[in-house]
Amino acid sequence: MKKVWYVSGVTVCLILVFIFAGSWSWSWSWSADVGLEDLFSKTQELDVYPQSGKLAANQFIREKLNAVNFQNYSDKEKALYLNAVVFNFCENKQPHIQNLDSLFVNCNTACGGYSYVLRGLLESEGIKTRYINFYNIPNQGNHTGVEAWINDRWAFLDPTFGAFFTENRHFESRIVDAQELNWLLAQGKTEDIGVWSVEKGKYKSENFIYNDSFERPYMYVENYGMAENVSELNPDNKVMFSLNVSLKGDHVIFGDVQSKDFQSLDQNFLSSTNKTLLDDNLSNNTSYLFSRISDNLNYSPVHSINIGNVNRGKKYKVKMRFYVDHGRPDISVIGDGLTMVIGEKYIDDISHNVKDIVFPFVSKKNDVKFLISSNEGGNNTRFFGIIVEEDM
Repeated sequence: MKKVWYVSGVTVCLILVFIFAGSWSWSWSWSADVGLEDLFSKTQELDVYPQSGKLAANQFIREKLNAVNFQNYSDKEKALYLNAVVFNFCENKQPHIQNLDSLFVNCNTACGGYSYVLRGLLESEGIKTRYINFYNIPNQGNHTGVEAWINDRWAFLDPTFGAFFTENRHFESRIVDAQELNWLLAQGKTEDIGVWSVEKGKYKSENFIYNDSFERPYMYVENYGMAENVSELNPDNKVMFSLNVSLKGDHVIFGDVQSKDFQSLDQNFLSSTNKTLLDDNLSNNTSYLFSRISDNLNYSPVHSINIGNVNRGKKYKVKMRFYVDHGRPDISVIGDGLTMVIGEKYIDDISHNVKDIVFPFVSKKNDVKFLISSNEGGNNTRFFGIIVEEDM
């Protein structure tokens, strides 16, 4: 195992494309007509780190890292040092916090809290940052990390696991961004990636060791490549979420199509998604975030429901349960591989907030798809369950 020391006080050289099967596809790419500064400015407008967090981070540095002379560090060295600090300072425990800034004092938190602390420390040292989200990782669920603007490029840091990744196996090489990491791993190009994680130790240490390995509970390097989507916080980004189920006998149920109160619906949908993440079947993994159809989101979700084991030519009935703030769910439901029964689609008012969209269809294939998306300006809407059954 190769070990590389990070030595404080000495300046040393240290350190989307999405394609979906079926009738719909979304692509992501950098525009050649937009400069780096324009891209950077747009992201910063959408993901501004709060001033209160910067103040708390400054106090943390004064009180706990006062022996470190950051003036001798490059931005890359600062980023790796502070990534190690956060990994060693925070504990991955059930959070009990009144506000996010209290994490700079007592950091019992999950990945979002780790990322909040790292962003504050980096921003206080003049390095711009943004959140980066991995959606629907097998056995992990959703995960948040940080990208830092280093040498006119975004560099991905994962403070929860004290890790970063380089474009080759050299410690001194460029740190890849999250999209690049996801793509390289998904393509099996592991030889093109340097994997580095810090040893657990005292967070006040001036000497951190990064190993060329990644041994963390509940997370594997391969999982970064198996995430269904990777995206920064940007309402313009199309983020696809998939729900894959198959009929057993004459019906299939996912989530909750019976409860009428938000708490039960939410808890039962979470339980259903957790089961898909923890079983051995990677093809059925479903993110809890699938439920958020339109809910003041900082990305633009598109939801694909894929249903297998249907019989061609048979008539089925679908019921989808939604929870809305007020009025009716202002969404679009488009089918593929089926014939809709015209005039029979309707919304059933279960209660003031709970609405069911119910309609029959005739299958044209042995699997069908539904694409659900929110109409612009629609009510805040959550999806909590679906049942598909033969319509006798």
